[in-house]
Amino acid sequence: VDSKRWMVKLAKEALDSIMEALLVIGWSRRGAGTCSSVGNKDGTTAGKIREWLQTFQCDRSYQYYTHSSLFGSKDWTTDSGRLNFPDTPDVRRQLEHNLVK
Repeated sequence: VDSKRWMVKLAKEALDSIMEALLVIGWSRRGAGTCSSVGNKDGTTAGKIREWLQTFQCDRSYQYYTHSSLFGSKDWTTDSGRLNFPDTPDVRRQLEHNLVK
């Protein structure tokens, strides 16, 4: 049980680090400088971004998913380890807002 908690904590820390790196990369490409904490310029936190990502999780039986986690069903962001992002202008705008701005 303790090792499972440790793995969950490690996965959360890894995702936070990845999200922070992606934000820094996105901001630097847009010439907007760097960030000092995980989140975006309007104050959206990593937790809120995670909640937004969770709205796109799909069932393991769904074969048309667009993204999968390296942790699979053990990923703490999704129950299945799979996400399905619709290719729509609104979702692309939200993705840019949450991960780049």
